[in-house]
Amino acid sequence: MQAPSSSNESSIPSIWSTLLGAPESQARANIYGFLALTCTLLKAQAHVQHLWYVRRVHED
Repeated sequence: MQAPSSSNESSIPSIWSTLLGAPESQARANIYGFLALTCTLLKAQAHVQHLWYVRRVHED
């Protein structure tokens, strides 16, 4: 095992790779996948709410 480097640079992907126990590229892919899933869920929720409000407007 190597001792951690003493540089003052802190890289977010390297922090995530340490937390996830995966190589940096795999950790970055996991983060992007999670963000894509979150965006898709938010888009779907917004679409459902839009349809609901449009129906309410047309019923009155």
